Amino acid sequence: MKKIWENKSWIVATLVIAVTFFVLILALESNSVTVKVNQLNIRSGPSVTYSVKAKVKQGQRLQVISRKSNWIKVIYKHKTIGWVAAWLVQNSSVQNVTRLSEATIVLDPGHGGSDTGALSMSGSPEKKYTLQVAQLVRKKLQAKGARVVMTRDSD
Repeated sequence: MKKIWENKSWIVATLVIAVTFFVLILALESNSVTVKVNQLNIRSGPSVTYSVKAKVKQGQRLQVISRKSNWIKVIYKHKTIGWVAAWLVQNSSVQNVTRLSEATIVLDPGHGGSDTGALSMSGSPEKKYTLQVAQLVRKKLQAKGARVVMTRDSD
C-alpha cells in the first residue's frame, strides 16, 4: 500500500510542477516588449551607468519581469536577466501595474458534475451557487489586473 501512495505522490508533485511551469511561461509570454532601435543594451541595473550584459537587435522580443521608473527588467533568450530603457522598446503588451498585477489566484468553486453538494430550500444544488460566486469573483479580480485560474468553468 505504501508503494502505491509513494507513486501517487510523485504524480501529484509532477503535476504541480508542470502547472507552475505552464503558468510562469504563460505569464512571461503575455507580458513582453519589442526592441524598436537598431541595437539595445541589456544592462545589469536600471541606469546607463550599469554594465552591459548583452546586446539585442531591432525586432527582438523580451519578456518583462518588472518595471522601475523608466526601466524594464527583462529576460532575454530565457537566460539573460537585465534592464532596458523603456523608451527604446515598444510596449506591445506591458500591462498597467496594479496591486494584483503579478498575482495568480486559483479559485476552486468546489462540487460539480455528479457531486452536487448540499441542496438549498428550493432544491437547487450547492454546485450551482459556488460556480456563480467563483465566476463573479474571477471577473472582479481580473478587472483589478490579477491572473485567475479556475479549477472548473462549468458543471
